[in-house]
Amino acid sequence: MEPWFIKRFSQGITGDFARKIEEMLDFQKQGDFFCCPVFMTPSIHVCIHEILGCTYVDARRHLFLGSKALELMRFGFDQLNSDKGQDISCFDPATGSRNFVHKARDIIISDIKNPPSLTELSRMVGVNKTTLNQCFRKVYGVTAFNFLRTFRLEESKRLLQAGNRSVAEVAFEVGYAQQKTFSKEFKKYFGDTPSVFTRN
Repeated sequence: MEPWFIKRFSQGITGDFARKIEEMLDFQKQGDFFCCPVFMTPSIHVCIHEILGCTYVDARRHLFLGSKALELMRFGFDQLNSDKGQDISCFDPATGSRNFVHKARDIIISDIKNPPSLTELSRMVGVNKTTLNQCFRKVYGVTAFNFLRTFRLEESKRLLQAGNRSVAEVAFEVGYAQQKTFSKEFKKYFGDTPSVFTRN
């Protein structure tokens, strides 16, 4: 990222985090760009997956990729902001934060083959099942189960297009016990059978 953009982005930020940004701009440059390492998290992984799988064209592509770049930037700054604490996805009941939804999403995508049940997931993020599903729908537009289903299918398409796995292997890898069920869900979602996306 170019330093002028970081400075513009950080306008209005005060305190230790603002000073940290200024220090990074002064000392952590590579050529004419700002560089700072971050840890790969499930959220960052999903964002990168969405960027690489972008099918939009023209102005929509530009807007989509721009928004994803900003999202990646936010994830990076979240890691650099010590004021947020070590677990930036924890639910804070005092503020009514919906960050527990993002934490639930991270848990789901960290192991799509063997995800926790809704009961287990709600317990892990500290809310009841109804609250989790309601807030998940408000944030992502779908229930936690449907989010998992969509993510599995999108990931399966990516794996099939990579060309080094069979349909049965991909189905098992993304969490389907039966290839027949996987193929049916895949065709319903994409409009084509999984074999159409495999490389010959």
